[in-house]
Amino acid sequence: MEELTHKSIVASYAMYDITDGQETLLEATTEEQPLRLMTDFGMMPFTSLENKLKELATGDDFEVVLTPEEGFGEFVAERVIDLDKAIFSPNGVFDEVHIRPGVIVPLQNEDGQRFMAQVVEVGEDKVKIDLNHPLAGKTLKFKGTIIESHDASQEEIMALLNQMNHHGCGGCGGGGCSGGCGNCGEGGCGEGNCGEGGCGGCH
Repeated sequence: MEELTHKSIVASYAMYDITDGQETLLEATTEEQPLRLMTDFGMMPFTSLENKLKELATGDDFEVVLTPEEGFGEFVAERVIDLDKAIFSPNGVFDEVHIRPGVIVPLQNEDGQRFMAQVVEVGEDKVKIDLNHPLAGKTLKFKGTIIESHDASQEEIMALLNQMNHHGCGGCGGGGCSGGCGNCGEGGCGEGNCGEGGCGGCH
């Protein structure tokens, strides 16, 4: 059996929503915080994008388009639900500061599983919540440049494994452990440089 070779990759990228035929910038790395990735460790939620990056060398440019199926899935109308305002009313007072349309909020189900949801509408008795990923149903384009790419050394692999074992890994939605896509703020995709969640948000 051929031994798997992990690649250590540093890249800059910009992610666009091209669903309507226009390029709308959703987020981009900065010079100070590029995407840092070691392949085949589940650091990136998009297999097709990771596979493309593995093929490239230092200095190469790339452009990858992801369908909704390859990205964050199709939008499911049944995942938009109404919840009692009492859920968001600690001490009997509705949290109108944090629970407002457009905000990403952390929730927990009866089994203790945590997930993120977006507030759609606040009514008199109910709060409409969207459990879809903020980019569900979107076609995404990634454009960028490989800043550095090399076969990962045993020392680099062990350092990553230690980091994953002691601190966890995955950032938002299973994204990278550091920098760029997947290690951003809280919740869904914000504007520009990982504004309120960055690439991936939380599934």
